[in-house]
Amino acid sequence: MSRKERDIFDLQLDELDRHLIEQPKAVKNASAELAEAKKDAAELKAQLDVTKAEAELKVAKNPEKFGLEKATGALISATVETLKSVQQVTKALLEARHRVEVLSALMTSLDHRKYALQDLVKLHGQDYFSPVTMTAEEQEEMERRSQLSVKERVAERKRRRREERDST
Repeated sequence: MSRKERDIFDLQLDELDRHLIEQPKAVKNASAELAEAKKDAAELKAQLDVTKAEAELKVAKNPEKFGLEKATGALISATVETLKSVQQVTKALLEARHRVEVLSALMTSLDHRKYALQDLVKLHGQDYFSPVTMTAEEQEEMERRSQLSVKERVAERKRRRREERDST
């Protein structure tokens, strides 16, 4: 994944509007790249088929040139697979298919990004990310409750210890 692709997945809460605006363009660009990669892979598959067919004809016409005593279908196919021209096109096809898979994964990631943005916007609309503000009275009440809780816990421990001593 390139730096540019990583950056698009680095969501900043204070830039949700920018992220939402760039989402459709990112999907469009990735879709176009994926379509181009699929076209390239299909063209290479066709090229591989033609290269194999031409090689099979050459081997079948002159099996001795390729070290074959007789030209059976299995021997011709095996010989064709070892030819450099076939191996080069096969390698290019594998690379093209890999690119298709990488771009398909990017499309899935962009889909996940869309859902993440939608959820972040919902949370933002509910003031989930806003700082907690309390009046002085509310703060005093919270401190009083927290102290009460501590005092109650200490009292409970003391009570249990007395009960344990009394029972022994």
